[in-house]
This record gives sequence, structure tokens and C-alpha cells, in this order.
Amino acid sequence: MRLSSERLLIGAVLAVSLVTLGLQAFALRPYLWPAGAGLALSGDGVMGTLAAPRPVQVIRPPNLGNALGDTISVTSVWPGGPAERAGFRAGDAIRELPQDPADALRLWRDEHQKLPGETVQLNVTRGAESSTLTLERPAIWAAADAPWSAWLRQHLGVLLQTSAFLIGAGVLIGLGAHGTTATLMTLALIVTAIANSGPLLGAEAAVPLIGPLLLYFNWLITGFSFPIIGLAVLYFPHRAEILDRHKWIVPAVIAAALPMLVIGIVTASFLSGMDAALPALGWIAMNGWAYDAAFAIPLAANVLIVIEGISRYRINLDADERRRIQIVVYTGVPAVFAYALKTGIPIVFGLLGMPIELPWPIEALLQAIVLLPAFGLPYAVAVKHVFSPRTVLRRGLQYAFARRTLTALVALPVIALVASLVQQRDQSLAMIISGRPLFYLFFLAMLALGLKYRDAAQRWLDQRFFRDEYDAREILVSLAGRVSYEADPRDLVAMVVTQIDSALHPECIAVLAASDSPTASNPLGRFDPVSALRIEAAPLQADSGVTTLLRWSDKPLEVFLDDEQSPVARIPAADRMWLAGMNAALLVPIFAGGSDPRPFI
Repeated sequence: MRLSSERLLIGAVLAVSLVTLGLQAFALRPYLWPAGAGLALSGDGVMGTLAAPRPVQVIRPPNLGNALGDTISVTSVWPGGPAERAGFRAGDAIRELPQDPADALRLWRDEHQKLPGETVQLNVTRGAESSTLTLERPAIWAAADAPWSAWLRQHLGVLLQTSAFLIGAGVLIGLGAHGTTATLMTLALIVTAIANSGPLLGAEAAVPLIGPLLLYFNWLITGFSFPIIGLAVLYFPHRAEILDRHKWIVPAVIAAALPMLVIGIVTASFLSGMDAALPALGWIAMNGWAYDAAFAIPLAANVLIVIEGISRYRINLDADERRRIQIVVYTGVPAVFAYALKTGIPIVFGLLGMPIELPWPIEALLQAIVLLPAFGLPYAVAVKHVFSPRTVLRRGLQYAFARRTLTALVALPVIALVASLVQQRDQSLAMIISGRPLFYLFFLAMLALGLKYRDAAQRWLDQRFFRDEYDAREILVSLAGRVSYEADPRDLVAMVVTQIDSALHPECIAVLAASDSPTASNPLGRFDPVSALRIEAAPLQADSGVTTLLRWSDKPLEVFLDDEQSPVARIPAADRMWLAGMNAALLVPIFAGGSDPRPFI
């Protein structure tokens, strides 16, 4: 099957994103504070992997406006870590940040080009004494007395968030979601994941051949994320009518992100060794407001797009589309507030001189809420008929509780038997059983019954919660057995249509059959309606584009009239009007005989 250009694009972006996630999880973050050297340095990120961690990891060049000439010093040393064993102390002076912005940026590039786990030597000044100390940087899993608890609090949330959003994008791809909306939403999940994962800080050099690609991808992803997310909102749950009235909106959304893309290109070019980008990057680094403005402009544009989306929701009368938007809102808004609380509270208290850490249960709860859009967005986009958020939550919890109850009914006898044997482990098995024969007989019988009826109980539970799917299966299975007993083709078609309607509940259904009366102007004849429910089916010419698509394939064809990549987008306008008039969502060809080409019914 030929892959469409949109699937190739999404597949390529997802593949690069997965490599980026792998680098974050295995080649970078295991060497960052408090792991690795167990050392944090000042200098606004100039010292790369040794720089003091920021509350929010932003992919941006260093802000040198007020830092040139400052002393880069040790801000923190992890107790018992490699830095403390090497002799580093908080307050030690490492070096002066150069007065020349070009020299400061070259220092930043030199630190960026060092692999995260590479052993380094630092000059330390303590009072009037100076010395050179060697600093090892082992990964968290290779460190002696590794600070797992502090490291997990620092890095696990970002890795989980990145993984969850990429998995959500993979689910959309796996479910075969089509169309512009699905493409934009899939890309939005991917770019959100990678933009929030932070800079690679030189870890991309660990990947041969594609290291430069990963470097540019990491620095451009933030700039691309703004228009992709904005357009995804404009196309959800369907293309906004405002785009037809104001055709300048899409170019404006893209133009708003151009300054951020320029900053990304300039920075990545310099880090890759292109000194011609140094003057432009020096100006950006000395004028921190330039990055802030480049970030704020597309962010403001996306806020306006969200406001427009809210107005569309208020006038949208389609119940299914309103439920889709509710799913996104009910998962996205709590995630935004949870992220703001999780990162904002430590930042605010830190600025007030009172650094704090949230209790880990609260931080874990906030992190779990941040992950909600990774589940809500794929559900709202990929599922054709969604339930309301309240129904999804209630039924999901009920089903999960019922399944756990069935599992517990099987596990309880095992737990009781094991606990009894452990309590009497100093006795022989014969003595244990003979002492309490009825106890062991009862729980063994319970265990045997649980194992015997576990599958039946699981089927009953699934049927209880998913009755429509089970009813549909039973109807279609019984239909297959009745087909051979119908002699009249029209009665057979009518029965099939009725049974499919009972099982699948489509909005409408129609069956067209080839006519045996071709004319001189149309020697191939046409397809006339044989049976239809809830629709006035119009005839279809046998030489139309629709029949040409179906004639040489025995696979059903999904109809996406608003998708430029869909096969039906290439058929004549008259055929698309016929599909729109029929409200067609799925075309199923039925063939008779085995000649080539096969007669089409």
C-alpha cells in the first residue's frame, strides 16, 4: 500500500522525536544534577551540562546582557557525589565569564560539544589559592550512593510527559486517523512533547550521522510548535469557517513564529560550527528581550486562536463535536493549571528567597494531571462518536473497579493459602494440611472455581459494559449463517441492510446494483439503488470516478471529502457532489464471479 505524504511526514517526525527521547532518557539526563558530577555552576547555562538546573527547561541561547564579566562559581555540591569527593565546595570560583559576547558564546559552544558523561578538568579558585581538579561524571545508575530520589523528582516528570505525548501521537497513527485535523493534532502532540523536553546540551553528538539533524531539530522544534498547535485548534473538530472569510489568518500564524525559527536556525548553525552566525547570535544573546518577544508573539496569537475556538464551541449545535471539545477542555485546562502550579510555586518562592519543594504526593498528582491531554486528544480525534467526559470517567472507573474485583476474587484464595503456609513454615506439609483440612479444602475449591469461571466472568463483564459491541457481533454472526438460505437477491439485500442497521446503527445505508440496461451514451450502464434506509439514494454512473476507484479493489474505501490526501479528493467534482449528497462515510464494493475485471455489483 502506498504511504501518503502526510503519513511519511508524521512518521519521520515521530522517528526523530523518539531518538530525541532516547537521548534525553539515556544519554543526557542520567548525567545531570544531582547525578553525574553532583555539581551545579552559575553562568546562565553557559557551562552546559554542569549549569545549575532551571525550574523550566527552555530551549534558548544564554542571556548574556547582564552576565558578561561575572564569575562562574559553584552554586551547589551534592553530598557524597563525585564533585565533593574531588574537593569542590559551594562558592568556589571556576572562571570569569568573558567580557566579549563572542568569546562567551564560544565558551558556551565548547561546553556544549562535550559529551554529558565526559570527564572534565576545572580550575578552582578558593581565596588566594588556585588548583585544577578532575571531575568524573558517572550516570545515575553507575554512581556510588546514587541520589535516586532527588534525581527522579528533577527529571522523571519531564520524561514521563514526553513519553506520554509521543505515545498519544503513536496511538493516533496506529488507529489510522486521517485528514488535516488528525495530522495537525498528531504533530501537535509530537512537537509539544519535544519542545517541553528541553535542550539536548550536546547529547546529539552520541548519535552518528544524524547528530546535526538532531541538533537543528531540537532548536527548531519550539518555533514549529506554535503554528502547528494554533492550526490544530483552528481545524478542531473541523476546519473553522473564519479561515474562509479571512484567508490571511494561516499566513499570519506562520509569520508570527518566524522570529523564533530564525533564532533557532542561527543558534543551531553556530553550535554546528558555523562562525558566520556568531554576530547575529551575539546580538540575540545580548538582547534577551528579542527571544522573549519572539516567544510572546506566537503565544499571543495562539491565545487568540483559543478564544476563537471557545466562541465556535458556544455556537456549535452538533452534540458530538461539542463532546469532542469538552474532552479536550476537560483534559487540557486542568493540565495547564497543574503545570503552572508545579513549576510556578517553586519559581515564585525562589524569587522571594524562600526555595521550597512541593510534597512528593502533591507533585505526583500534579504531574499525573499534566499527562491528561496525552489521553484526551487521541480519544477526541480518533474516536468517531465520543462520550461526554463525565460518562467516560464514570464508566471507565466502574469498569476498572469491576475488573480489579474479578482479579481479587482469584487472588484472595492464593493469598490466604500462601499466608497460612508461611505462618506454619516450621511444620511439614502433612502436618499443616491435617491441622486445618477444611480451611485448605475451602480455599482450594474457591481457587479452582475462580480459575474455571474467570474467562466466562470476564466475558460477562465486557458484555455488561460493552453491550452494543456484543449485540452487533451476535447479529452479524447470525446473519452469515442465514445468507445461504435466501434465494431472492433482493430479499437477501433487504435482510442484510436491516441486520447491518440493527448491529452497527449507521446514520443511513444504501445498496446500489449494476443495471443490465446500458445505453448508447453510457454503454457501461449505471448503479441503481436496490435497498436504502433513511436516505433517498441517487443512481451512480458505472463509468464515474467513484466506481473506477472501487472496481479494481476488494477493500472498503473511507470517504474524507475535506482531506486533500484522500483518494476521493482526486475524483471529478460531480462524483464528490454525489458523495456529499449521499452523506457517504464508507463505500464497500461487492463483486461477483472471478473474471478480470470482475463484474461490479
